Amino acid sequence: MTKARCSTCLSVTLFCLNLFFCLCGLALIAVSLWGYYDNNFERELKAELNKDNFQYAKEGFIGVVWFLFSVGVFAFAIGVLGCIRALTTNRCIIGFYIVSIFVLFLIGLGVGIFVLACRARIRNEFKVVVEKAYNADRGGMAAVEKRFCCGYGNRNGTAVREPPPESCNGKSVMTPCADALWDQLDRLLMISGIVLIVALVLMAIAILLSCALCRTVKRGRILCDIKPKLRSVNPSLHINSF
Repeated sequence: MTKARCSTCLSVTLFCLNLFFCLCGLALIAVSLWGYYDNNFERELKAELNKDNFQYAKEGFIGVVWFLFSVGVFAFAIGVLGCIRALTTNRCIIGFYIVSIFVLFLIGLGVGIFVLACRARIRNEFKVVVEKAYNADRGGMAAVEKRFCCGYGNRNGTAVREPPPESCNGKSVMTPCADALWDQLDRLLMISGIVLIVALVLMAIAILLSCALCRTVKRGRILCDIKPKLRSVNPSLHINSF
């Protein structure tokens, strides 16, 4: 009886965990669709960027929107599969769910290790990209300077000279764009890393719960097969239910 209650508790916990995955997936889908269909996003982009760079920024924004949409659909699908898995004893569904979430766990872990191991290389390549952007698209970097930084290397390297960008006044007078933009990216990577760690912990818990339930289901089936044989040998034998 105690084992049956433990199995029920594990199933409920796994169901709630995968329901959380479903809600996160739906939230990402809703935000991505909102960003794609809401015209306010387009007006805000126009207000922040020059007209010459608006089309490029819009294309990048749409790419991010569809990426979030894809991640949301995948998270929702995994969550639905996990909810079905928590309510069923079908070993095919159980196995498919465990393999799917384990592969996703390995991918997330690999991405996290790669970013940590190659952080210095990513920073150097990012600075090269910023330098090339200064040489190729002065207008676009002018819009960036107005918001984040003051020139590629120092104030003398500003793309906007008349008048100087607002970021060249006050505390950020000597903040190079390469460093300022990297700080923004590094902050984003840090937040993404925290989210990734939380996701990996939740996926690890889901894998452990699924394996425990799979073992419980297997034991229950073995016990169901053994009971009739034992009773046929000794009818007076009483076996408690699993």
